[in-house]
Amino acid sequence: MLKTYFEFTETYSGLIYLVTRSIMAAFAIFRAFQDFKLIQEGIRPNHFNNGLHTFLVVGVLMLFNPVQGLFYDMVSYFLIYWVLFDYFLNRFRELPYYYTGVKEEPDSNDNALTDQFLNWIGEKAGFIIKIVLLIVFNLLAGL
Repeated sequence: MLKTYFEFTETYSGLIYLVTRSIMAAFAIFRAFQDFKLIQEGIRPNHFNNGLHTFLVVGVLMLFNPVQGLFYDMVSYFLIYWVLFDYFLNRFRELPYYYTGVKEEPDSNDNALTDQFLNWIGEKAGFIIKIVLLIVFNLLAGL
């Protein structure tokens, strides 16, 4: 009986892992499409609201995670969002997948710090770093 309980718990945790990450992936793609539509209409997306919505979704998803891996799960969700949002927004806009959109003016408020950093190390190298971080933190969260 105890063995059956542990098997169920492991299966349940695995299911939660897949479902919560799938929800985060769907949310990232949905937000990228919304921002794409706004950009097409000439409206600048509200980055503060996007961030707030992302924090809220991550907070809700964190409720379903076991306590022992909370840090890795939280970072994993943000990385899923970051990678998929950037990738799909660029693909919807028919831009290269690694495009950061950093403006030439260094003091521009339009430049996210993360994008500035990725642009500084090279857009393609930055994309590779994002993918590596995504894989590492998802593996750590799954342990």
